[in-house]
Amino acid sequence: MNQVRCRFRELSDSFMHLDSLHNWIDANAALLNESQQRNFQQWPILSQYVWPNAFIGGSYPAELGYLKDFITSRLNWMSTTLSPACADVDWVTELAVETGGSSKTIPLSSVYTSAIQTDSITFVSEGQQLLFQQSGDSVTIFGPNNAGEFNFKAAAWFANAILDYSPNYVFRTDVTGISPADRVISRFELEQNYPNPFNGTTLIAVNLRAPSSIDLSIFDLNGQKVATLKNGFLNEGRYISEWNGINKQGVAVSSGVYLYRLTVEQNGQRFHQSRKLLYLK
Repeated sequence: MNQVRCRFRELSDSFMHLDSLHNWIDANAALLNESQQRNFQQWPILSQYVWPNAFIGGSYPAELGYLKDFITSRLNWMSTTLSPACADVDWVTELAVETGGSSKTIPLSSVYTSAIQTDSITFVSEGQQLLFQQSGDSVTIFGPNNAGEFNFKAAAWFANAILDYSPNYVFRTDVTGISPADRVISRFELEQNYPNPFNGTTLIAVNLRAPSSIDLSIFDLNGQKVATLKNGFLNEGRYISEWNGINKQGVAVSSGVYLYRLTVEQNGQRFHQSRKLLYLK
């Protein structure tokens, strides 16, 4: 999706600028002026309905005006849907993080060489098997308590939305036993929503073992924030949030898979955990 946004932004400054499109229509309309006269003399249909046309124009200029209005409305829709935000991230194409322990700290520059129009870089793992602790310009990756190879990706954020994902990266560990990830999880836990799938409402529980600043939000698969369920400082305890499939504009969302993401800040350190839910109307 980010590539579509970037390409649209690029073309909007050139050929797909509204003035350029209208000028192109005018130039070709002038070129075809004599031909269109002969065409409509042979087939006089300007004031008649011809399936499946949605517009009945009484003249050639009226038909051109309808075409311009249609293109203008579509371009405005694309400008709104494909927001101006476009993350220009030069991702590292291949990365394998290897450790003889169960965690390793790497610089953020390990995953990208440049990032434009990006507020932050976060990380997500396949199957939620890894945890990530970010501090400044580095991230510590915590593996599970079993040896193996685990996939993860980096995500580029701008204006509270994920605009782009990196390629798949690999975290390899050969340690077994109790891992730092288990000790991190002991500080907080994001439970699977219940019921799941759901129609109507679902409950999402968060367990905090220490006072923390948290944000619990819902995102669609394009990374756009759909709703915020909790945001602020909470004491130790278990907190349950309810989501009824309504977005932040007060409109019911479409059926499908959504992500819910917990961000926890404790003692200057930030942790993220995400899960998936399925909403059915």
